[in-house]
Amino acid sequence: AACALSRVLRHEACLTAMDQHFSGGMHILVSLLYKPDPELQTALCGVVANCACRDHMLQVLTEEGVLQALASLTSTTNNNLRTTLALAVSRCCSTETSRFYF
Repeated sequence: AACALSRVLRHEACLTAMDQHFSGGMHILVSLLYKPDPELQTALCGVVANCACRDHMLQVLTEEGVLQALASLTSTTNNNLRTTLALAVSRCCSTETSRFYF
């Protein structure tokens, strides 16, 4: 489901339509990052990376604690997760406050 959602989020028309309705799901997305499943975490990091391109979604993700969740994954040795995690972190740290925290 996270992979499918990530693909949807790449399309600007879909993003605009979903922007207002997607905020409620961010809490679930962030909480799932703590599940000990590297495949799930990788897919979710992809979703976070795509969501973080939108200022409104990045703000909601930040309020839900995405930076702490991503920070908890930085010690992983899974190369697929590390790659996707790096993209998610770089996009989430587009604001000065986020960069300072991370």
